[in-house]
Amino acid sequence: MSIRGRAPFAAVAFLAVSAAAQPHQVAPGSAGNAITLEMRNRTGRTLTALSVRASGRPAWLNVGTPRLDRGTLPPDSSATVALSFDVDAGTSAGAEGGVVVELLEGGRLQAVRTVRLQAALPREFALLQNYPNPFNPATTIRLDLPGESLVRLSVYDILGREVERLVDEVRPAGFHTVVWRGTTGAGTQAASGVYFCRVEARSISGAGRFTALRRMMLLR
Repeated sequence: MSIRGRAPFAAVAFLAVSAAAQPHQVAPGSAGNAITLEMRNRTGRTLTALSVRASGRPAWLNVGTPRLDRGTLPPDSSATVALSFDVDAGTSAGAEGGVVVELLEGGRLQAVRTVRLQAALPREFALLQNYPNPFNPATTIRLDLPGESLVRLSVYDILGREVERLVDEVRPAGFHTVVWRGTTGAGTQAASGVYFCRVEARSISGAGRFTALRRMMLLR
């Protein structure tokens, strides 16, 4: 399995020869994910006028039109199907579903492959670097929670003064994004300069605590 994609969150690309015993994990909110699927001709004859289609996707998966690399397939040879998809940002962690890919000859079904997918839960706490950075007027901060946690996330200036508290509540396990719009707690515009995003998280189950700090640059 190789990894590629373009997204604020992780995207995945993999080669699937047949249906996987375990689902491939993808991140909620990820875009530009890609499946490369091998479809082998085992009919003993040459297949012509080939096409491909995808179906059976879960509602939280946005699947693009599949692309087949060849229209004719000799016996015991393979064609490659490229399929791209995005995962809705609001997808619940742990959600599972599959994409059914069908190879057709002149509209007649010849091969079927199913790729199972699961919206992943974070394995550990993490505070990722905000993006964009530097920024103006707003930036996005991602926080990963492996379990339900009490979270306090604030922005501080270079003197250590709290500029704005963005989160102060219990959040469920999952990948969370928080937007800072470059304002203060009073609603005024913060000045250009260096700021720090600090998070304190405590697992409700008592499994752990987490503290982290990220440097941000606001340019007016």
